[in-house]
Amino acid sequence: MINSYTARNYRGIATEKHLNKASNSAVNLIVMVVLFLSSFGLVYIKYQTQQSYIMQGDLAKEWVDSNQSRQQLMLELAAISSNARVYESAKNLGMVIPMSKEIVVI
Repeated sequence: MINSYTARNYRGIATEKHLNKASNSAVNLIVMVVLFLSSFGLVYIKYQTQQSYIMQGDLAKEWVDSNQSRQQLMLELAAISSNARVYESAKNLGMVIPMSKEIVVI
């Protein structure tokens, strides 16, 4: 024969098992959400890393191109400002080197 204490005890065990199942379901749900978010974060970080490497390559190519342009401009500047070229341009314009008597220092 089951007394009232035993019946309450069985109900308590049943309720306790139901609570354990509910808490296990909640824990499983939390674990699944955390796992999903961390895997999504991993994919996002990998994508951002790939984009950074692509941008780094583009910037390195742009730097090389601009460095080559700079060197070309420096060569052109050196050719334009050479003494022989300046002397030739001045001669074509009718300029002459002044005599020492014609030079006035202010």
